[in-house]
Amino acid sequence: MTQVFEDVRKHDGGVLDLPDLKFRELIFIGALKRVDDGADPHRAEVVVDETRPMPPFREEGLFPPHSRFTVERRNGRAWFTRTDASVTGDGPPDREPRSVPPAEGGARREPETVSATGRSAAR
Repeated sequence: MTQVFEDVRKHDGGVLDLPDLKFRELIFIGALKRVDDGADPHRAEVVVDETRPMPPFREEGLFPPHSRFTVERRNGRAWFTRTDASVTGDGPPDREPRSVPPAEGGARREPETVSATGRSAAR
């Protein structure tokens, strides 16, 4: 069974991940709205809809109203990276999210996992 509070993991750079089932629940109840075409089952662009209730999380402010995220779904987890202007500093909050540049060679960048000792571990 999913432990809602314990299963939210925060990483450097504002990245957080939670169980994929929780991500699907947030879409289903309308707390998150997809803004992409939904063609890629492993990647989504979402925005927080403040008119819909967000389920409780131990830490407040994980999903501020109107924030935009890129979500990568893999290994039963959904990895959220904030892409709105309030985080990237690229312009007003209603600006379209900018894409995360690929790593050298065109490969998609993987978020880092930080161990309990604070050391970064490549995935």
